[in-house]
Amino acid sequence: MQPLPQSINPHYKPSDKLHEEFALEGATVAFTYVKGIEDKDDTLQMLGKVKANDANYPIAIAADIRFEENCKRVVDQVVNEFGQIDSLINNAAEEHYTESIEEITEAVLKTLFRTNIFSLFFFTSEGAILSFTRSLALQLIKQGIRVNAVAPFPTCTPQQPASLPADMVAHLGCEAPMGRAGQPYEISPAFVFLASSECSSHITGQVMHPNGICVLFYNFNSCDFDQPLV
Repeated sequence: MQPLPQSINPHYKPSDKLHEEFALEGATVAFTYVKGIEDKDDTLQMLGKVKANDANYPIAIAADIRFEENCKRVVDQVVNEFGQIDSLINNAAEEHYTESIEEITEAVLKTLFRTNIFSLFFFTSEGAILSFTRSLALQLIKQGIRVNAVAPFPTCTPQQPASLPADMVAHLGCEAPMGRAGQPYEISPAFVFLASSECSSHITGQVMHPNGICVLFYNFNSCDFDQPLV
């Protein structure tokens, strides 16, 4: 696969690039993690090195955001610590590969829905998420709050090798118009742009697609798994 996924680097950490982009812009960063899945200490150390002199030190909050009470606790803790939240990003995702729907267990189904769907209420497709983004933007515009979405797909992250067969990982993004998947460093600037009041103060209710124009469908069946991308 070219370019090689960042996730194969032994020093790579999930979402590190997104955290770093905001810290480099002078933001104070607070992020959630799930115990046993993400190494918060390395992320905190990295953010401490790149943070602006006038920014507060970052904080990491252990929270499984599949559950409402945890989401409320995170918001309360950040507001108590820093006084307010200027930019809120929901980039949680869960993925479990199966060959057949019959292999999906009740536990897996509940996990998928709580992470991927309940966090966005019942909006399950990109078109519905667009409608949700616009609707919420209209509701909050009088409060001076802008609501936008970022739709990166497909992207090389540790989630893919952890949840997909090796042959699919090797061909991730092969059928995209660019012939490859995106990298986290190609996606994170979109979040910073939309969060910036200087760059996007007149942008709300929009979905940005840093996905190499792969916006309509994504189908592994169009790949030739006998010819690995190297």
